[in-house]
Amino acid sequence: MSDISKALVKLALKKLNYSQNQLAEMLGVSASQISRWKNHGDYISSEYKDKLNEACNIGGVSADFILRFGSKENAAQWDKLFRELADYAQENNETSYNCPQLIDYDEWDISLKISNILDELGINLPQEMPKHLQIDNDDLFEDKYVRIISNIFESFTAIDGFFHAYFQELGNNDDIFENLMKIEETLLNFAVCKINIDTELAPNFDNYKYTWLKEYREAIDQIKYKAICANLPLREELMNLIDAEIGELSEAAEREAFGFNKIQIHPDIYMNEIILGMRKINQVLPQIMEKLDIKFDPNTDNKE
Repeated sequence: MSDISKALVKLALKKLNYSQNQLAEMLGVSASQISRWKNHGDYISSEYKDKLNEACNIGGVSADFILRFGSKENAAQWDKLFRELADYAQENNETSYNCPQLIDYDEWDISLKISNILDELGINLPQEMPKHLQIDNDDLFEDKYVRIISNIFESFTAIDGFFHAYFQELGNNDDIFENLMKIEETLLNFAVCKINIDTELAPNFDNYKYTWLKEYREAIDQIKYKAICANLPLREELMNLIDAEIGELSEAAEREAFGFNKIQIHPDIYMNEIILGMRKINQVLPQIMEKLDIKFDPNTDNKE
């Protein structure tokens, strides 16, 4: 299923003021195909995608983003602001790791992601950008919306750096790779949980935070379990992604970037090594005792 096809068809119907039958005739497909694209997000080929893009004249802005802000002009203004804030966060990134999602805007569709997150939080950005945000000025970060978005991006650089420093290397294991991909794709969503937001501005913040914290704790527990089973060394407590402050995550990522952790193994794994060794001893010890005809009564500690 593809949200792209849903958004494109909905935008085309709105922008062209067509009925589904008229749009179907323009594209040379059945009306039922239009319905499947619009309502169910069925796969849409690049041929029809290009035709709809051209008909709607949307350029490089996603159809979803245009629908969110009501017009291509409004969407372009918000997109420009989001990109500038993403650039600012990356320029001030203290982890020594580049943040791919803040660099490759189009590939990750960062503007659409952040606007969807704000919607989930209950933060209602106006469709038309306020006048004071349309001009370059020193008071830009005094705006309540800009502060929230900027804080989310700053938080994102810290957790993304920590992720690439301590999680990503575990992805060489096939059992862990899929779990890591799911986390990487939602790091921007999780970044919200590391900052404080006034619930008067974001009425859904508490529920949002509870949901994502619960999901991430379960996901990281699973990754740690799989890493231990695969005897993969952990050089940092992975749960710090949740429990540590933003500054601590940045510092931990920077330590890794500068190579200070090359011989460090986290105590969890060290303890696991001891446990595995004890299990091996417990497996072979009875055979050794039987071979040497040694009898041991665990209740009395007496050896016969």
